[in-house]
Amino acid sequence: WKGKRTEDDFSGILNTKRLPSPESVPISERPKDKYLNHEEAYALLHCSGRNAVRDRAIIALFLCSGLRVSELCSLNLSDVIGRPRGTLEVRRKGGEYKIVEVAPEFYEALEAYLETRSDLSDLSHPLFLTTHGERINRKQVHKFLSHKQKKLGVATGTHALRHTFLSETEKIGGAAVARDLANQRSLVVTNRYVHTTSEQRQATV
Repeated sequence: WKGKRTEDDFSGILNTKRLPSPESVPISERPKDKYLNHEEAYALLHCSGRNAVRDRAIIALFLCSGLRVSELCSLNLSDVIGRPRGTLEVRRKGGEYKIVEVAPEFYEALEAYLETRSDLSDLSHPLFLTTHGERINRKQVHKFLSHKQKKLGVATGTHALRHTFLSETEKIGGAAVARDLANQRSLVVTNRYVHTTSEQRQATV
């Protein structure tokens, strides 16, 4: 640099944009919460569409167990048929099979879905199938779920339902129970999935 520079000399070089205030951003463009409240979860659970019965069973299992999408897709008929209600045997993240607790509300949706299946005599078949009779995969679950979530204007993706499950179980059973239901080793990780609503905070105070 030759000579002495002042702040005014940089006025044509720097072009820093001011971030908009939250109030100035339209509601439709604001980031969605990572979880669903009770009304949103109920609306999603009672979705319609081509594969509505199957989709309701999948959504119900997410909301009633907090399974990861890979864990859900790996389930076979043998993991639910013949087992005591309230538990599933699931191959969890890491490859280890574990018993997973499931809320009883899942079974109404499950029974409705199983009534549509004609292959229940072979329990080695996948639990959730595509319209072509193949095991449903992560991409297919995410696609149909995100489509329904966007129509409702709620948080999208399978992880939003895991956030919802863990937020609700933590309120009832505490952080340690939520951690174990999530099959996580650290409460620090579990806390990332735990959220509260404005109504819950108001009721608490």
